[in-house]
Amino acid sequence: FPYSGGIPGRIQPKDFVIVRAENGKPYQGTVPGLFFNYSHSGTVVACGVAGEEIGVDIQKRRDSGRLREKVFCPEELKEESSSFFTEVWAKKESYLKLTGEGLRKELKSLNVCRMQTEAQVQWYSEWVLDEYCLCACLEGRKTCGSEGDLSENEGSGVAKGRVFCSCPVRPKEITEYIR
Repeated sequence: FPYSGGIPGRIQPKDFVIVRAENGKPYQGTVPGLFFNYSHSGTVVACGVAGEEIGVDIQKRRDSGRLREKVFCPEELKEESSSFFTEVWAKKESYLKLTGEGLRKELKSLNVCRMQTEAQVQWYSEWVLDEYCLCACLEGRKTCGSEGDLSENEGSGVAKGRVFCSCPVRPKEITEYIR
């Protein structure tokens, strides 16, 4: 990433100014080519950083209950597991955060399976801390890598030419690290 001061190749905290776009999506306005997004659920916070627009969501596993009809499109209604529901929810929210639409658009209007098959976007999703689905969404690139969702490699994922790595940390651990 480019940098605006400090040690070459290193971005300093003083270099960041976080602002909001007209649609409300936060972005940093000082380091060209550096994008981020964040999310929280329960006691966990997630942040994604990339060299292109990114959407991130983290959801605590839950049963669909009454939300099923509001979240799933007809094709997704066939599956009933709490893991599937939570992962689909996280994928849809991360996509809406990528585009900056947020929850102004109905979740059931998105079809995760179709979007992935048509390579409109790419998702990296992983279950962390046993009960949270972490999902990062990037724009699709038909020319990068091979077809398929994700191949695992020592804690990192590679999705069509992109590398993802998660390091689950609870907010309390971050506070202790900073001290």
